[in-house]
Amino acid sequence: MTNGPCMVFCDFNGTLLDADLVGGMAQTFVPATSRPILDALVAGTVTEREGLAALYGLYHTPGREAYRLWAQSTGTLRPGAAHVLAALGRAGVPVHILSSGLREWVEPRLTALVAPGHVWANEGDWTFDTCRVTFPVPCDPLVCQRGCALCKPTVMQRLSAGRRTVMIGDGVTDVAAALAADLVLARPPLTTLLDRVGRPYYRFDTFDDVAAALTAEGVLAPAVHA
Repeated sequence: MTNGPCMVFCDFNGTLLDADLVGGMAQTFVPATSRPILDALVAGTVTEREGLAALYGLYHTPGREAYRLWAQSTGTLRPGAAHVLAALGRAGVPVHILSSGLREWVEPRLTALVAPGHVWANEGDWTFDTCRVTFPVPCDPLVCQRGCALCKPTVMQRLSAGRRTVMIGDGVTDVAAALAADLVLARPPLTTLLDRVGRPYYRFDTFDDVAAALTAEGVLAPAVHA
């Protein structure tokens, strides 16, 4: 991992941000109707794409601004996250943020942290009574067949162009990307899922841990972490 250019892909909810906006918003605004959908997503009895289409369809268009404000005020960046993103930028390492949330909830929190066009998320159509989510990056069947909402392995395959890939994540929706990456940094429950299949990874709690791992792998220079 110490030689050649690389590219970093980082999950948003629960990884870069210390909160899960998708589940948290559902439990805040539509707790009763969203519970069976969230349970089905966790159990894997529906695909992520099917589950999120149903989940976002519970949000009524008149409440759009309330949802946006909640998303902007909930959770904080993990300690060290801004420092690591800035260090990667100075090192010339591209960083792409991947999220199954809606772009309008995710992108405003990242405008000062990542380059334009480097936030990948789903889109919401609010021209109907309820939100209808669109999925701009479905699974490429040659890369992934999990029925992802935003297919992270497909984004990685499209963009990496021979670069070594780093995946930073925390959950079930990060498994396929972690298995496809050259280097993985993980938090629970992703760590448990990777242990089951014997996939090596660096565990992290804060992005200071991420900086240390990237330094050890030669992605960041030691002086940056110091």
